[in-house]
Amino acid sequence: IAPMSPQGLVAAGRLIRELKPDVYFSPFYFLPVGAGAPCVVTAHDVFPLRLHYGLAGWKRVLYRMMLRRAGHARFVLTSSDFSRREIGVLTGIGTDRLRVVRLGVPPVRAAVTPARPAALPGDGPFALVIGLNYPYKNLETLARAWGAMGDSAPLRLVAAGREHREYPGLGALAARHGATRVTALGSVSEAELEWLYGNATLLLFPAWLLWHLPMF
Repeated sequence: IAPMSPQGLVAAGRLIRELKPDVYFSPFYFLPVGAGAPCVVTAHDVFPLRLHYGLAGWKRVLYRMMLRRAGHARFVLTSSDFSRREIGVLTGIGTDRLRVVRLGVPPVRAAVTPARPAALPGDGPFALVIGLNYPYKNLETLARAWGAMGDSAPLRLVAAGREHREYPGLGALAARHGATRVTALGSVSEAELEWLYGNATLLLFPAWLLWHLPMF
């Protein structure tokens, strides 16, 4: 059953009615149709409702509809107090239904042998940033910082993650701000990601300040 398709929501609801569980938990915010049991769903964030990109057209309409349906779940789980506030403000889901459950750290997987990315230059220490290049990831702030330090930056800045063609990647941002000690790896394998996490000096999480964002 594909739990994030309209047909899948109906099929999931049918299966839950047959199984009669005490509770149904979903790692997604899609609420099954006619489950007949308490449902707990997950919404990590609602940034497409806050920002002017990420989802457009019918996808944005469907996103709003599914979040509205999620409000009928027994609980909606999210991973931070910030996301709990955002979900409550932007969807109208009651705060009594929104619960914060912190993200865990998975154990080291013995089946994955760390592999150093071939495109990573040198053997020196580096700071790591992971994820897509959407503007809300605020990679430009890192490019500015490394540009200000120039060749004297104590750490190489390394980015790993798929890049969306509509937005500049870290390499382009670094060129814009004159940052030289910067490497954008793009998508990496699980083995390479394991190596990067294990060998990075710093893990960076740049983010936009909330009061710079418009409410709509």
